[in-house]
Amino acid sequence: SSCPSYGKRRMENISEEEAKLYDRQIRLWGLDAQKRVRGTNVLLVGFKSLNAEVCKNIVLAGVKSVTICETSIASPIDLGAHIFLTEDHLSENIGKASIPNISILNPLVEIKSDQEDIKTKGSQYFSQFSVVCATNCNRDTLLWLNKQCRDNSIHFFAAETFGFSGYFFSDLIRYSFVGKNKNGDPETITEIYTPIGEALQINSVQAPRRTPKLFYGLQVLLAFEEKHGRKVSISDADVDTALKLWAEMSQPLKSGASVLDETYLRTLIRNVSGEISAVSAILGGVLGQGTLDGTFHQFL
Repeated sequence: SSCPSYGKRRMENISEEEAKLYDRQIRLWGLDAQKRVRGTNVLLVGFKSLNAEVCKNIVLAGVKSVTICETSIASPIDLGAHIFLTEDHLSENIGKASIPNISILNPLVEIKSDQEDIKTKGSQYFSQFSVVCATNCNRDTLLWLNKQCRDNSIHFFAAETFGFSGYFFSDLIRYSFVGKNKNGDPETITEIYTPIGEALQINSVQAPRRTPKLFYGLQVLLAFEEKHGRKVSISDADVDTALKLWAEMSQPLKSGASVLDETYLRTLIRNVSGEISAVSAILGGVLGQGTLDGTFHQFL
């Protein structure tokens, strides 16, 4: 059967195979937007369950390529929430082991595995990508990655889940899109984004009542990992250390440590290593859409 018609220039811009595969989304966001997606090269740093969900969404959307930078070996705990791993992949590199199952979703997308530490990479390595999405990274790595992306004009996303909680951060540097003014007329709107280093700063200007507790909890988790070289555990000693860290970090706040109560912090720490597939799927869907929004240069 013949592929759908998308105008006179259709055959010059998209193959018949692509037109059939991406028919629904072309009808949703248009041929030009699909062409932008098709030219997008994405780097995923870390490949636990959250970035696996991001990968699923952008591969189905039809990006040009996805490079998975992951050094970890698959363990039994990874199988609980990771959509691409099975028991057959135990003791294999998580990224490399996932490639066959990812490729089933969309054979037109090139999937690559990079098993080297991301911080061994130079500026030229990053210049090949349009988008970088980092998950499960420590503070130093997040700041370093964000700088590499800004130096190369690359959109940067960071995210992580903690049991039923999760966050994501986006830095599109300078982002313009077509919106509407007060009169309802089309208007080009430009937003200037803040680097993650500035976004993570705690200062007295912030309004504690409007700032989610997770923002402050994340500060404690990142600070603990930075100081001790590992993620916080559920041991009493680690929890006590984390509480002391927060007491020190919260001093610039007018309300002090009271904006993050001990019960909440203890609950957050108990869930640090827990990955829940449903939470990863929800946040991964939002994050995947965010990477595509940046590619379109307009909100869908």
